[in-house]
Amino acid sequence: MSDDYLWDGQGSDPEVERLEKLLSGYRYKGQAPEPTASEPTASEPTGMGRWPWGLALAAAALLVVGLPRLMPQEPGASWAVSHLEGNRICDDELCVLGVGDWLETDEESRVMLEVADIGHMEVSPDTRLRLKSTGAEEHRLELAHGRIDAVVTAPPRLLVVETPVATAVDLGCAYTLEVDEAGDGELLVRTGYVSLETEDRVAWVPAGAEAQMRVASGPGTPMFSDAPEALRSALDTLDVHSGPIEPVLAAARPRDTLSLWHLLHHGSQLQRGAVLDRILELAPHLAVERELLLVGDPEALETLRQELEPVWNGELPRAPAGIEPSGKGAPGYTTTKGSDIAEDGSPGLPPSVPFPGSGPIKPATNINDLAGDTGDIDHTAGAPDH
Repeated sequence: MSDDYLWDGQGSDPEVERLEKLLSGYRYKGQAPEPTASEPTASEPTGMGRWPWGLALAAAALLVVGLPRLMPQEPGASWAVSHLEGNRICDDELCVLGVGDWLETDEESRVMLEVADIGHMEVSPDTRLRLKSTGAEEHRLELAHGRIDAVVTAPPRLLVVETPVATAVDLGCAYTLEVDEAGDGELLVRTGYVSLETEDRVAWVPAGAEAQMRVASGPGTPMFSDAPEALRSALDTLDVHSGPIEPVLAAARPRDTLSLWHLLHHGSQLQRGAVLDRILELAPHLAVERELLLVGDPEALETLRQELEPVWNGELPRAPAGIEPSGKGAPGYTTTKGSDIAEDGSPGLPPSVPFPGSGPIKPATNINDLAGDTGDIDHTAGAPDH
């Protein structure tokens, strides 16, 4: 550490420059007072005058070393961190995470991170998380590894979490996101919606559903958490090893058309035709534009998604005349009080929100009608709290 640099800025001292950058948010913005006759000026340093500055910066250095990853860089650009369990990550009950800073928990520590003014996020043990940016338009984090449980009430696309495989874009919801040391991970949505996005693919994950994330193959096909084991195994084989599609189609239930709808964005027209035929067997009430769906038309796919959403919600609108919804082409459904509902009594999804894109289709920009859900995080597997 150079005394000359501390006093008049001459020369270079990388350590002091780093400290100045970290503490720049607290820089005095007003006009410096005029020195009095008794105060030395920059051109008249004294031995006694140099020591207090050195001690002050040394103290600041100790503070930064003591909290290496929890110092805000500018006022208003930091989130509160509170201790929940295990070893404390800072000396005080409440500390802050600034833009560019990493938050790291050990194997025993859990903390609560306030997500600006839109929600909160429980950070589990052995997690490494960085705040990349925060502002009125977007809050962006990077999850290197570990687990977070987020509850957010905000307009869609305001909270974004990057992972090694895909970016999780919050559409107003509660969800769990977990990444292991190798970069593979899983998304589980409790309420609302989350989209998993890469440069060339988007997976839409509604409440009660989940999606795998693999470094080798990208985001997996979303499925509901209560999906049959046969379907899980068939989708894993399809996603990871480009396996056959027939086992997926055979194992699908009506609400598993969530997974089948995503498969319409990939493969040949022949494969898409087989997927669409199976969707129509499971939900025979649908009126679709087959030719447009087989070529991946975005509007046709979005229309189909909106028509399928009641099926994912555990409901099946009455089938066209001549088709019995109970057992003929619609296994797993019965008629109750004039409407067709799933026998498993699956809980519902929130109101429809336009899909932000899937496969090669780029995310839409007009998603603005979703009201986010709130509530305590349920760490048990299953469907959302609706």
